[in-house]
Amino acid sequence: MAQKGFFSGNGVEREENALRLVIKLRKIGFEPAYEKTETTTRVVLYGIRPHELEKVKRVLELNSFNDYVLRQESW
Repeated sequence: MAQKGFFSGNGVEREENALRLVIKLRKIGFEPAYEKTETTTRVVLYGIRPHELEKVKRVLELNSFNDYVLRQESW
């Protein structure tokens, strides 16, 4: 899983920022998801297989997405 965005603060502003990021990621071919709590919203990319990881990182970096967190999912 790659966490692409973490937003906190005002609920409306937080949701708008997360939505803008989701739209940008969809435009470059990803299917992002939200993870929400009462005070935060994360934008994540699930289902990245180990053999796809370098390609995903390359696409993100080519589109100026340089800040992200990678976490191994358990299959």
